[in-house]
Amino acid sequence: MSETEIHEGKAVEGLSQRIKPPLTAPNPVKIGVRELPRFLTVPQFTKGESFTIIIPTARRTWWWVLGFVVVGLWLVLVPMIFYASIGGGYDARGNWSAPAVNPVTFALWLLPLLGLTWVVWWWSFPRIRITADHEKIRVHDRVYDWDKAGGFRMGYSIGGIERSDEQGPYAGMRMAYGPWGDDLPFLLRKYYAPAYIMFLNQALKEIEPRTPNTMAESGITPALF
Repeated sequence: MSETEIHEGKAVEGLSQRIKPPLTAPNPVKIGVRELPRFLTVPQFTKGESFTIIIPTARRTWWWVLGFVVVGLWLVLVPMIFYASIGGGYDARGNWSAPAVNPVTFALWLLPLLGLTWVVWWWSFPRIRITADHEKIRVHDRVYDWDKAGGFRMGYSIGGIERSDEQGPYAGMRMAYGPWGDDLPFLLRKYYAPAYIMFLNQALKEIEPRTPNTMAESGITPALF
């Protein structure tokens, strides 16, 4: 073995010692098959009759507008609350105490801000209820007729070109309804949106009543991704 080969072998050996060994799991966990898309719940489903499905959403536009407002309030009010909670100095008897933050006062001032934040979060990111029976399809406060409904979509297609509506990490949600559809005021997480749309359309197909549209194969149609 030449001197060059010896040096190369030592270099490779030194490199292999510096590389961390692969991570091993001491207790492997067997993963079961997920029955529903993540974070989606189905309180009621009767095949061929009706269903109720609840999905997490974000209110279109309002989720980031109110988010900026709440963040701004925290940046402005927390320093003011901190300053207002500082006690100390000379008392009525002339005794001196070092300035310090009173945690009780700070918490009492902070509670209204926490409550406001929770209300804004709850309103901006609602879990909406989608129900359907042989009469109507209901999405939160909107009602659709079966004979005009084509199913849920993330966007729409014009001339073979797919159009989507996205806001940050969220994708649009619309109902294919009549010739132009209906944009819902709710958005879905882009990562989970395809699974939610496919699941909802499958559920609609399971209970779709027999109408002239369905008999002509122009009722609920799946969205492909």
